Amino acid sequence: MLREETERHNEVVFSVNTTRGIYHGSEAYGIRSATDGRWLYVRNLHADIEFQNMVTDRDPVFPSWKAAESDCARSRGYSYIRRAPEELYDLASDPWCLTNLATAALPSTASAKLSSQMDARMKQQGDFGDATKRAAESRQPKRKPCVRNGEYDRQAMK
Repeated sequence: MLREETERHNEVVFSVNTTRGIYHGSEAYGIRSATDGRWLYVRNLHADIEFQNMVTDRDPVFPSWKAAESDCARSRGYSYIRRAPEELYDLASDPWCLTNLATAALPSTASAKLSSQMDARMKQQGDFGDATKRAAESRQPKRKPCVRNGEYDRQAMK
């Protein structure tokens, strides 16, 4: 890619998200995802609890979604904090990821393939899902230089 010999680096790109040890994050809400560019597969490790972060805690936009007169806005707010165990989106037809196809009646080849690839990647990386998530703080720095009293310190980030 750096030499412009190819446009793609990997066939599948994986991501990991944690809220543990993050300001105003859920006690435990691990998210793993994989995309091949066409499909996005998301595994929410703690779908039985509400997702929380700075947006749900302090951002004035989130309460406005919940209080909106629009069913669509309220639904988006609800789906932000209450997530399905698995999500699958067709990025070609649904780039905003509004329609979760993982709950569709027909099993998806894309979902099964990306789920299997994610399992292999997690195993390769020593990611044990919930156990790895709960140990996240042990891998984070003790002192977070960009944060002071729960607020970002703009001077430290320069």
